[in-house]
Amino acid sequence: MQQDKQIKINFYSNIIALAANVIMGIYYTPYLVHQLGIVAYGVVPLALIINQYISVVTGSLTSAFTRFYSVSIQKKEYKEASENISTSFVAILLLIALLSPFLFYVVYHIDTVFNIPIHLVKSAKYLFLFTNVSHPPLTH
Repeated sequence: MQQDKQIKINFYSNIIALAANVIMGIYYTPYLVHQLGIVAYGVVPLALIINQYISVVTGSLTSAFTRFYSVSIQKKEYKEASENISTSFVAILLLIALLSPFLFYVVYHIDTVFNIPIHLVKSAKYLFLFTNVSHPPLTH
């Protein structure tokens, strides 16, 4: 019973995450082209590189936590599985707490970190901010 409930929760949360990513993708690129323009659209890969680094770290952590959780469920050790989920949740929150100041520093000082024309700094800050916020660590 418990396992069936958890499977449903996982299924629906994955569907919601997928839908949110698709909706973001549909509106994200036209927004960027409109705000930055075609010439300045080259700033986008810079933002996406940071996002890819975050994806590697969070994907690795999530895979490890999922493995331990699955093994515990398979052994019918539900208390241990619950502890694994709690530990992974705390670890992800800690990761967010540790990375957020760095990411916000980069966004705030984007013009000193990267060579971006003055007239694009505000749009580039929004780009980096939204790119980093659009990648919640629990979606992998």
